[in-house]
Amino acid sequence: MTQEQSSLASTLRSALCSLGVVSLAAISGPEVFAQGMEDQSGSAAERMDLTYFGYARSGIGSSAKGGKQACFQAAGTPFKHRLGNECETYTEQGLQATLATDNGTVFQVNTRLSYKVDQQKDSENPSKDDNDFALREINIIAENLFPALPGAKLWAGKRYYRRHDIHQLDWFYWNVSGPGAGIEDIDAGFGKFHLAWIRNEADVFFDSSYDSGVEKILYKDRPIATNIIDLRLSDLKLTDNLALELGLNYGKGSPGDKVPDKKLYDKDGFMGTAQLTYSFPMGGYNSFVVQYATDAMTGPGLGEDGRTSQTSKWFDGSKMFRFLDFGQIPIMDRLDMTYVVAWTKMDYSDEIKKVAMAPDKLEWLTVGIRPQWKWSELTSTVLDLGFDKVKNGADFTIPLLGPKSGYIKAYDDSQLYKVTLAQQFHPRFGAMVRPVIRVFVTYANWDEIKCPAGAVNCNPSTAGVGGDKKLIAENFGKATDGITFGVQMEAWW
Repeated sequence: MTQEQSSLASTLRSALCSLGVVSLAAISGPEVFAQGMEDQSGSAAERMDLTYFGYARSGIGSSAKGGKQACFQAAGTPFKHRLGNECETYTEQGLQATLATDNGTVFQVNTRLSYKVDQQKDSENPSKDDNDFALREINIIAENLFPALPGAKLWAGKRYYRRHDIHQLDWFYWNVSGPGAGIEDIDAGFGKFHLAWIRNEADVFFDSSYDSGVEKILYKDRPIATNIIDLRLSDLKLTDNLALELGLNYGKGSPGDKVPDKKLYDKDGFMGTAQLTYSFPMGGYNSFVVQYATDAMTGPGLGEDGRTSQTSKWFDGSKMFRFLDFGQIPIMDRLDMTYVVAWTKMDYSDEIKKVAMAPDKLEWLTVGIRPQWKWSELTSTVLDLGFDKVKNGADFTIPLLGPKSGYIKAYDDSQLYKVTLAQQFHPRFGAMVRPVIRVFVTYANWDEIKCPAGAVNCNPSTAGVGGDKKLIAENFGKATDGITFGVQMEAWW
């Protein structure tokens, strides 16, 4: 490294560190900030051992016949096959600082902000329109506080807590992140034990007066804090290449003691997860997951992850079943691949079917494969194939005619195929290597669904898709397929 490069690196490091100091000052208060600045020995980065980390995606896209890029998603699915099918700019950026290493302990503070904007113009305010600006993490993790539990970590604050996801779908299927506290990485000899208390506030649906007909169906929502207890056993080594993780989540609504109708939305539920992961000798992995949830922990249904609970009495008796198999495997030196097969079934309670006119059940099957061919370490071609089918995924509202006001609901199945071809540029080859710049074209085909008699705002050509139906209708008219194209960057660090 030349002297000029060294000076530039030092300047950049100091700038990032200054950002971290200011961020911590804003959170901690002026007294802590002043005390930290009293120590003038060494650089701030050396004092704090600062790490800058994050994720980002952004780019430009369009629909083949004009209009901004539309993203394709089957009606009723909570997620979509994402490659060449993301229409926004999104980033998470964070700082981690080691604040102390005294007496054999390590204290770290972590912060993370996220931004999402529409990706349509130069200046986009994250706090307006459909954009989003959020504080996602601010926590302290302390290691080696207990001599009898070497390596164990005590933590408190807002945190991404031990999340599990399928990158191909951007789907966090086991995710109880939020404000909380816990202790993790307790060595049990045969594995590691983790215990956490986490809270998430959901808009819980409730209703205290409805008759056996449809005239008086009126439901409301109230923000209700849900306390979640998370118990896990991880690193259970069955063989050198096979490991098991087990988890149990218990969630219960926690309205104030004097809140009216408290008994309507203080219900509880469980979610159990078992994940078996095999590490291939040549690299890569395969994970097989089974999940089962009851009552409040079934949440809205198909996208349930452990935190989006619904603790109203409506959901008592609801059940969720899920099987997942996904992974990444380097088939040969020039061919790497990721894949996913997942099935989720939601059985609704009699109460929610009667009050909110939910269907008897929802079922979601998703299948995807993403092979990537290496031309050189710097460039590759990737093909992403995805299929979604949802039983009762398309829903319709039908107003009632006659002396009784109200409505009924009708449902139909939806399905969608999506294909993306992309040319990628990266520093080295690999399915999970980032950063990457990709030039892509995407084709999707979905079902036309017959509108029930009397259904409002129903377009047969868009009834089978989710997301921005208005945009899809504007771009593709009465067609049930469409093409988009664009250029996207993606990075994590």
